[in-house]
Amino acid sequence: EQDQRLKNLTIEFLDDIIYSPNLLPAEHKAASQLLRLITKEDPESSKVDLDLLLAPPMSPSKESIETLSALEIAEQMTYLDHQIFVAIRSEEFLGQAWMKTDKATKAPHIILMTR
Repeated sequence: EQDQRLKNLTIEFLDDIIYSPNLLPAEHKAASQLLRLITKEDPESSKVDLDLLLAPPMSPSKESIETLSALEIAEQMTYLDHQIFVAIRSEEFLGQAWMKTDKATKAPHIILMTR
């Protein structure tokens, strides 16, 4: 709780500094970079469990493919593609890991994206 309060106060302070007309360009750049780093979302907290996301629902839904609009289906498919794309780590691209024999372990998200 205290950490979040400190973070919010720091963000507020940096916002005030950035809009100060008396800043030198180097100071403005440093304050902007600090603000960007502090407000950047933690990748661990935004991770999505792909197994849970792609698993079939626990209870059957009243909705069927015939009752949903094409737009709703397209939005859901796009959301799933986005979640898979965001989960791709840079290591999966190294040395074209998706082309190797052990691609399922070295590049699972790229393989999932291309299916």
